[in-house]
Amino acid sequence: MHLPLTVALGDHFEGRVLSMDKVTDPKHKWGNPDMLVLAPSALSSLQSDTELDLALELFRSIDASPECVLASIEVKFALGKDRAKWMSAIAETAANSLWANEAWLVFVEGAGAREAGAPLYEDVVALARTVEVGLLEVIVRNELTVVVHHEAPTR
Repeated sequence: MHLPLTVALGDHFEGRVLSMDKVTDPKHKWGNPDMLVLAPSALSSLQSDTELDLALELFRSIDASPECVLASIEVKFALGKDRAKWMSAIAETAANSLWANEAWLVFVEGAGAREAGAPLYEDVVALARTVEVGLLEVIVRNELTVVVHHEAPTR
């Protein structure tokens, strides 16, 4: 499943996606993301726009945005309607991404688990917002569709 996710996430983030080796030791489960994304930041898109007449050196002196964004991705399948699984997945995502610019919980639901693209529980989104974790759903049908339920803040 990592190959279709790599394609969908690479397209969504407009960056390079790398799948990490699976960790089988339960003592080291948390602390190792499933995937990494290296993508250009908003600042780099300003640099490539030649129509903007910005003094980028001056802009950089007041803006601490990174030139590129390293995102930690935790992938979960079939979380369904189980709030405990959601809360655990968000906590694991946050723990795996303390060193990253962004943290994302990417989830794919199995058939019938919940309606694809449907809004998430308010308490799930509230927890994700509190611990600075983005929530992104990949819908696998005839084509891959990405739905952002909560945008991850860039740190």
